[in-house]
Amino acid sequence: MEPLTASLSVVVVVPIPTLPVATTSAVPRLQFIGGTRGDPCVVILAFGSGDQRVFQRTLDATGKAAYVRVNPAGASDTLTHDGTTFVFRTADGDTLTFNDQAPSTLQGKGQFLSRTDAAGNRLDATHDRDGSITRLDVRLGGAAAAGARASAPGTGTAPFESYVFSYDAAGRVTRIDVSRADGTRLRSLNFAYYSTGSAYGSAGDLARVQVVDAAGAVLDTSVFRYTAGAAATGGSRLEYTFDGESVRRAAAAGIDVASASPASVTPYARDLFHYDADRRVIRHDAQGAGCSTCTGISPPSRSRSSRSTSPPWSPTPTCSSTCATSWSRWR
Repeated sequence: MEPLTASLSVVVVVPIPTLPVATTSAVPRLQFIGGTRGDPCVVILAFGSGDQRVFQRTLDATGKAAYVRVNPAGASDTLTHDGTTFVFRTADGDTLTFNDQAPSTLQGKGQFLSRTDAAGNRLDATHDRDGSITRLDVRLGGAAAAGARASAPGTGTAPFESYVFSYDAAGRVTRIDVSRADGTRLRSLNFAYYSTGSAYGSAGDLARVQVVDAAGAVLDTSVFRYTAGAAATGGSRLEYTFDGESVRRAAAAGIDVASASPASVTPYARDLFHYDADRRVIRHDAQGAGCSTCTGISPPSRSRSSRSTSPPWSPTPTCSSTCATSWSRWR
C-alpha cells in the first residue's frame, strides 16, 4: 500500500491500467460472501481489479469468529470484526476501517470509513445516502501534527486538508475542491465526459481532467481517448492518454489532442494501447519507454469492476457447510 499522502491520488483518477474512471470507485471496500449478516463466511477487500485480499472465517480458541487471509495464504495482514466495523491492519502499521453488513442500504455495506498510517496520519470519509463519498478529511499525526499546530495555533484535531466531491445526475465526479483546514480553497479538479456521438469516446467516458488554482487559472490538463465500440460488444476501450506535458507539446505544434486525427496525436501520447480481436491489450507504447508486448492481460476499461465468474484466488476456500453452500451459489 502507498503512503497515506500518496494514496490520495487514487481517489482522483484511477491509475492506468484500471483507468480511467473519475469516481471514488478506487477507494477500497469490502465484499461479503455467505455466512450470517454478522459474520460472513468470506470477506474480500478490493483495492482495485488487480489487488483483492481475501479472508475466510474461522473460529478462534474461544469460539469467536476470526478471519484468516487465504490470498495468498500466510500473509501477515489481519482482519477483525469489531462491533459494527471491520478493521484491516497491515504489517506496515496501516489500519483501515469499514462498515460491516449492518447498514440498511446496499451501498453502505462494506463501505470505507477511515485509514490511519503508522505515523498517525488519518484519512476520514463522509458519505451521502447513495453511498458516494462527499468529503475526505486528512488529519496529521505525530511530528507532522505538532508542526502544523505550531504554524497554525489552535488547529487541534481539525483537518489539515479536505477534499470535497461534486457529482452529476449519473453519479460521476464533476469536481473535487481541495481546501486547507481554515477553508481556503487551494485548487480544484474539474472532470468532463464524452457525450453521445463523440468521435473518440462513448457517452460517459472520461474525456478530460483539468487542475485549476483558486482563481480558476488552469495548472494542468489530462486528456483521454478511446477505441470505438458499442455497449453490446463491451463498449469502448482506453486507447490514448495525454498528460499535461503531452498536451502542452502538442499545442505548441498547433495540435488539439482532443480532436485531431490519430496519426497527428500519436507522437504526443503518454500512453497508447493496442488490442487484439478479443479486446485484450497486446501492446502498450509508453512515452519515453518504448513499447511492451502483452499477452492476454485485462484491457483498461472505463467500467467499474464486475463480479468475476470464477474465484479470484486459489485455492478455493473451504468452510462450514452453510458457507460452502453460499460459496457455490456465488460462483
